[in-house]
Amino acid sequence: MEQKERTPEVMMFSYELLRLYSDRIRCRDKDVQSKITDDITLLKQALKESVA
Repeated sequence: MEQKERTPEVMMFSYELLRLYSDRIRCRDKDVQSKITDDITLLKQALKESVA
């Protein structure tokens, strides 16, 4: 499998994704967790598009 180039944009998205996952784990409020999950979904889509 070929490794994609890690541009600064991809690195920034990856770091933000990691931070959001961490926030979601620590959060106890279900509504906030839901919003974080929505953000994660959007960011994952953006990451796929920037790598494609």
